[in-house]
Amino acid sequence: AMIAVLPTMPADRALSLGSLVAAFRNPGVRVGFAITALIVTAHFAAYTYVRPGLEFFAGLSPAQIGTMLLIYGALGVVGNFIAGPSAAKSPKTVVVILSAGVAVTLALFPISATTLIAAALLMAAWGLFYGGVSVSTQTWIAQAAPVHREAASALWVAVFNASIALGAFSGGRIHDHSGSGTVFWIAAGIATLAMLLATFRNPVVAKRELTT
Repeated sequence: AMIAVLPTMPADRALSLGSLVAAFRNPGVRVGFAITALIVTAHFAAYTYVRPGLEFFAGLSPAQIGTMLLIYGALGVVGNFIAGPSAAKSPKTVVVILSAGVAVTLALFPISATTLIAAALLMAAWGLFYGGVSVSTQTWIAQAAPVHREAASALWVAVFNASIALGAFSGGRIHDHSGSGTVFWIAAGIATLAMLLATFRNPVVAKRELTT
C-alpha cells in the first residue's frame, strides 16, 4: 500500500558526516532529541511490561489484555492523525500536551486501573496521547533545522530507537526490583521531564543562540 500510495521523494543530495554534525549543533534540534529520548524512554519502560502491570493492577486475563492492546492501538492511530496537522502549526504546544497526557495517564495506572473499564479507558488515553508523539517530535526537529532537515531526521531516528531499547531495559530492571507500580510511576516522572523541557524551550531558537 505504501508503494502504491506514497509519492516518490528522492534525496536532494547525499548526507555527509558534516551535515549530521551541523544538525546536532543546532540547539533546537538537541532539545528535540532530549524530549524524544525522555518521552520514548518513559513510554517503553511502561509499555514493554504492560501485561504484568494489567495483571497486577486489575487482575486481567490474557484475552482481556489482548483487548486492551487492541484499544490502545486503535486510539494510537487516531492520535497520530489528530496530532499531525496540529503539530505542523505548533509543535511545541502539541508536544507539551502529549507529554503531559502520557505522564498523567501512566501515573494513574497503579491507583486507577483496578477494573476492566478503568483499564480500558486508561489504555485508550495512553494510545491517544502517545500515538501523536512520533509525528510531533519529528515535526519539532524539522522546524528546528530546515536547512539540515534530512540529517536531523536521520539522527532523530537513531535517538528514537536507542530510547526504545533504553526504556525496555530500564523498565525491566525496575520491574524486577520494585514491581509494576514503581515502573509506571517512574515512567510518569520521566514523561513529566519531557513536558517541562518542551514547555520552557522552543523548536526554533533565536539566531543569536545559533551562532554561539
